[in-house]
Amino acid sequence: MKLKQLNLMNKKVILFASSFVIIIAVSILVPLLIILEKFDKPIRITSNAHFYEYEFPGEGSPANPFIIEGYRIRDKNEPSIFIANVTLSFTIRNCILSSISNYGIYIENFKFRTANISYNSINSHSSVGIYLKETECSTIIVANNTLKDNLNGILILNCQNEALIANNTFENSDLGISIGNSPNHEISNNFFNQNRVGIYSSSNVKCTFSNNRFFGTIINTTDYNKESCGIKVIFGNYLNISNNLCDGFTKGMHIGNLLWSNITSNTCKNNIDGISVIRASTNIFENNICTQNEKYGLFLYRDEEMWGEHVSVLNNSISDNKYGIYLEGGTADFLCFNNISNNDYGIFVEEDHVNLNITYNNFKGNKKWAIYLKSGYSNKIHHNNFLNNNIEGLSQARDEGFSHIWYDVVALVGNFWSDWNQTGYYYIEGSAGSIDYYPLLNPIFLFPYLI
Repeated sequence: MKLKQLNLMNKKVILFASSFVIIIAVSILVPLLIILEKFDKPIRITSNAHFYEYEFPGEGSPANPFIIEGYRIRDKNEPSIFIANVTLSFTIRNCILSSISNYGIYIENFKFRTANISYNSINSHSSVGIYLKETECSTIIVANNTLKDNLNGILILNCQNEALIANNTFENSDLGISIGNSPNHEISNNFFNQNRVGIYSSSNVKCTFSNNRFFGTIINTTDYNKESCGIKVIFGNYLNISNNLCDGFTKGMHIGNLLWSNITSNTCKNNIDGISVIRASTNIFENNICTQNEKYGLFLYRDEEMWGEHVSVLNNSISDNKYGIYLEGGTADFLCFNNISNNDYGIFVEEDHVNLNITYNNFKGNKKWAIYLKSGYSNKIHHNNFLNNNIEGLSQARDEGFSHIWYDVVALVGNFWSDWNQTGYYYIEGSAGSIDYYPLLNPIFLFPYLI
């Protein structure tokens, strides 16, 4: 028995000693491997001559650009790759760039030729992963890169050239892409995950943001500068924002001071607000899906300075929000061919709204009123289907405004109300005392307009 106990004790001593040796070895070898890990020095190019001094393959033409490839750079004092004041074509690809306090790739004052930045991994930059500044070249392509844990994934500022930003992955940045005063840029087919703002656009013209996917985290704040957004647009003209998915933000899309633009075929779900529009006019919102947002499906606000310019809201599916469409101010807007269902309120008009046209919409299963006109005057509501809204109330709509008309004054056609007894008029509750004098016996057939 004593011999067995002694053997067991010896085994424990040996096991403990072995573990101790392994711990010591690891503590020595890991730092040593980190020290011995080979990194390249930062690349700095400030003239065409430097491409030749680095002996990069290529000749600098669009057909045969200089190739900067396969570098592994980690430096905190200067950008990993810096290129400025050049006019020759180049490609940066298959590089791994990391830093704690500087830029990954910095390109400034690049003119005339083409640049391609692709298949790079750029991370841990407390400033910007890729910075494009004041370029006037032919074309820049930024594609198939992975940008993680940067302050800004890509910053584009004052670039007067065409550019394609496509098939990139952005994760855990404050701003995935920030673009300002840079026309003719296309940002498409990118994946954004857990960035506070996916795309931030300011003062851009003729840009396209399409087929991107944004997944975020709701930030409960009233501070405009701290809210999370899939797409945030401040000032701009002639933008095309289409086929994007925005899921899980304070605002799926925030659109401010935007003119002559199309916002089409986007899906905004599981946000506080689906699409929030502030002081934007002469825009078209079409074929969008706004669903399961905590407060607004679509929020539209304009002050008197923006009156006279209309917004068209066409063929959208807006469901399962507190407010389907919420309007504050404006004139001569068109809300047509929309499917508005299962919200608390279908359309809610809070402040004065003039000459609003609400026609050819389906309102179905909204818990309270399908349309609540809390204010406004001379709005027109006709050729709509009201199906089982506010089922425990007196009517499916409520009117507290002035001089609203609930039928087409030319065709003498009103709306279809599922709770009308098919005799006499349909009375709309509220202080306005409004009446649909020409209610329809059958629902209006709206296919194929509704999505």
